[in-house]
Amino acid sequence: MKIIVIGFSGSGKSTLSERLAKFYNIPAIHLDTIFWLPGWKKKNDIDMQKDIANIVKENESFVMDGNFFRYYLERFEEADHIYILKLNRFICLKSAYIRYKTYKGKNRNSITEGCNERMNISFIHWILFGGRRKKRLNKYLEIENKYSDKVTVFKTRNEVNSFLQELEG
Repeated sequence: MKIIVIGFSGSGKSTLSERLAKFYNIPAIHLDTIFWLPGWKKKNDIDMQKDIANIVKENESFVMDGNFFRYYLERFEEADHIYILKLNRFICLKSAYIRYKTYKGKNRNSITEGCNERMNISFIHWILFGGRRKKRLNKYLEIENKYSDKVTVFKTRNEVNSFLQELEG
């Protein structure tokens, strides 16, 4: 089983991925752990693509979360299911802030070791505006339309919670 989880920053992609991975007993692959090098340095494109290809080759089943479309767009074809988290920007900001308060100065399991949790003005701007630019919204819409038979879109935290409650029984 191959599952992809995409969505706005702070929407709960990693949390949903972890719950799905636990339920299906398959690995959760957080693309943030592949993209970011310690100290919040970005990995180069060639290494990123190689690393994703190797992970996919090594894992028959997985839940993969992250919005790094240019590195793995072909994976949507192979996916059994795609979840898109399109929650309100202020809910995402609140969630990111709660995450920051929980992990401030520490590492969480869905990010590279050496990238301690932080919240700064550029990240806040990204959550509220940058990550919601027309290009990104169009990419989500394109994925929704192209793979409509295997896409589930969540627009509220209640929708996500109800889905997980139903799934986990």
